[in-house]
Amino acid sequence: MGASPTSQGVLQGITTARVTVTSVRGFTGTVSLSATLAQGGSNIPSLSLNPASVALSANGAGIATLTINSVNVGVQTQPLTFNVTVTGNSGSLSHTTSLSVTVLTPNGCTPGYICPSSSDPLSMSISQNMTTLQVGSISVNNHASYPIHFYSYYYTDSYKVQISSEFTINTTMGANSFQSFSSAQPGLQVSGITLLWQAPPPPPTLTSHSQLNQSWTAMTTAQPRESLAFYPYTINTGTNVTLYVQNVGTVSVQFTSYTVKDGSGDQYTLNNWNGPTINPTVKLPVNVLIGSSCASCTLTGNPFSFGTADPVTFVTTRGNTFTTQI
Repeated sequence: MGASPTSQGVLQGITTARVTVTSVRGFTGTVSLSATLAQGGSNIPSLSLNPASVALSANGAGIATLTINSVNVGVQTQPLTFNVTVTGNSGSLSHTTSLSVTVLTPNGCTPGYICPSSSDPLSMSISQNMTTLQVGSISVNNHASYPIHFYSYYYTDSYKVQISSEFTINTTMGANSFQSFSSAQPGLQVSGITLLWQAPPPPPTLTSHSQLNQSWTAMTTAQPRESLAFYPYTINTGTNVTLYVQNVGTVSVQFTSYTVKDGSGDQYTLNNWNGPTINPTVKLPVNVLIGSSCASCTLTGNPFSFGTADPVTFVTTRGNTFTTQI
């Protein structure tokens, strides 16, 4: 099981995460899903999963959407982080995956969006996949004592240069109110959003911020990083396995070593490996060799062949480790 994104920051509102359940070793059956919070109490987010169960074919995968509603969290002076555990059950089998959601403070002074001021009474945050930089929803707070009308918004790059069409909103926010809306292009990778707004006449004071097309930009805080997804494998021989690996991050990944362990703690290690380079979104077959098929491997313990639930750990050029099971 896995969740994406594994962490995100949002203002009070609704955000989602994708839960992926993958069959291993030929498992078939229905997996029931549930989600729980580590924290208790009344002012906590509510959780829901759709669908509540997934049917898996042998070595296949199923996807569910986890919805996290933080409207009931209440006003706080510090960001609050909630830890979510998603559990999959099928008969006596049970697996879990974890993620976290940080509900930002409504005063707009937490990292990821701009503090409001007398000349700019808005604050904004973005629900964003921290791996792909894709925006799911946009949340805006009007901290002014007067209403503000939103006309449109557009996405920007890290230099605040417009990279999308202008999307019309045409809605008015009341004084000291909060609003959240879905991204017009949820698959777009962005670094910022510019919102075009005006204080409806007569404004309390005639300042530059009350003029049409005064813009306000919130820059997101997500950084590119490595992230991999592992798919069903093929056992060619007892010492030769082909894994299928997809780069679901935003930077290229190259492997420099791998380690294979058995249930007794014996292990094969291949260091100084000139492994394949996988570009973002690309899915490639990766051969893992041990024993007689790998003359350069170092053996610790007793020789063994690929069996059941042998963990394989890859190390990348950036020093990150990724583990899957065979």
